[in-house]
Amino acid sequence: TPELSAMLPSTAYFEVDSAIVGARFGIWVTTPPRYDLELDAVYPVIFQPDGNAAVAMTAPATALLRDHPVAPIQPFIQVGVGYRGVDAARWLAVRARDLLPPGEPLLPGVDEESVNSLVPAGVLDQEGADLYLHHLRNPAGEKFLAFLLDELYPLISAEFRVDDSVTGLHGYSY
Repeated sequence: TPELSAMLPSTAYFEVDSAIVGARFGIWVTTPPRYDLELDAVYPVIFQPDGNAAVAMTAPATALLRDHPVAPIQPFIQVGVGYRGVDAARWLAVRARDLLPPGEPLLPGVDEESVNSLVPAGVLDQEGADLYLHHLRNPAGEKFLAFLLDELYPLISAEFRVDDSVTGLHGYSY
């Protein structure tokens, strides 16, 4: 199995425990092209939830699009936030905890029967399905946001050259 650096050469991986969320997260940080050469440059940070899946798709694009001749983008530091261990296997359940705001109502048709149908489909085991329904009913997106702002951002700012005036969050659902 190749090292991460062989597949995503400008991406570093580490793990962070969150006291706020009460969970351990996998973190992938992708720096822009020429980051190591432009030592005076600072960069915006964009946080990307669903890091386990998203980083493999989005990290290479950050390198390719900076100097794109038609549609170049401003260089930025991408911080993928994902799950590890048992949470990675139950990502559907855990992301409901992290990405839905408190008090979010269940969508019509979402109930024990619909969630339990994920078990025979192989999406979740029964414990994961129970956890998913629990987090759909009791989401804690405010804790995940506090983790990003109060725990993770200070770590990223201390380690990487961050433009403190520009920070973003990129997602595509929830």
